[in-house]
Amino acid sequence: MKKLIILIIAVLVGIACYSGYRYYNDTVKPENELQQCFNEQIRIYDSLKPDIQKYTLNGTVQNYDSTVSENENQNVDINSQTISEESVSEDETVPKNTEELYTEVQNVQTDDGVSDEIFTETENVQVYSENKISSENTYSDVRYSVPDENPIASAQDFNSDVVGWITVDGTEIDYPIVQGTDNEFYIDHGIDKKTNRGLGTPFLDYRNSPDFSDFNSILYAHNIQGKQMFARVLSFKKKDYFDSHCTGTLTTSDSIRKIKFFAYVPVDSNSALYNTVLITNSDKENYLKILLSSATVTDGTSWNKLIDKNIILLSTCTLKTPDSRALLAGFTE
Repeated sequence: MKKLIILIIAVLVGIACYSGYRYYNDTVKPENELQQCFNEQIRIYDSLKPDIQKYTLNGTVQNYDSTVSENENQNVDINSQTISEESVSEDETVPKNTEELYTEVQNVQTDDGVSDEIFTETENVQVYSENKISSENTYSDVRYSVPDENPIASAQDFNSDVVGWITVDGTEIDYPIVQGTDNEFYIDHGIDKKTNRGLGTPFLDYRNSPDFSDFNSILYAHNIQGKQMFARVLSFKKKDYFDSHCTGTLTTSDSIRKIKFFAYVPVDSNSALYNTVLITNSDKENYLKILLSSATVTDGTSWNKLIDKNIILLSTCTLKTPDSRALLAGFTE
């Protein structure tokens, strides 16, 4: 009887040890490795982040719409950083036809290729850095700036795939943007091009022009628990949050552009909104009508006010289903 009890205890101890071993390897170790990868990305981002205020103050500043009168400019709410509909001209000209940009466009799937498996990460990942830009230096009365020198030179020296830097005011979204030769590499590689346990790096669709001159430019990043990468996009489905975080900044090698977000859109990965080949005005009109009709939150901007803008889409998974996606749509000049 005594031997049997000892045997049972030994078996239980063995089971406990095995369970602890499995828990460490399946949960604790991946979380620790993820945290290490994330800390390394933070270190790199902090060393490469452009000083937006410096370049804005030193560069040539333009308004969104040069036809806006002084009285109309007073309709811009500096505190909330929203733009009144009166500040957008209905007579603005449509940009030059972009057909030449798409003469060699390949047939590609519209799925952003993001795997569900990488989204089972820890909730304990430290929050990167809250956007610390105050209302005094977000240049809320400035819509476009031409810097005297390349604001993202350091980032591009570090990785030549860097094409910009995206910031959404008041959120954790404050990241470099890379562009690869496909929509796969930066799903699980950092800005240093090392694998990073599925954190990835925010990247521009490889079909888009790297200067963000296309009618719509699509940025992808993961929905990492802990509100990292583009996880915060899902917060925009709440109208109050949307209204209080409706601006951002797109910094490129030759410009600093203010972003005005106008819609939150839940979609599937095969949505027509992932199409980047929009050549005619009719194509753009249909695209905008689909976007706005699919949106669950908007600021009331109509499609005809957007047809001559450069649309920026921030895309991430919602984790509801393998194909569920969320888009935060904004525009720049």
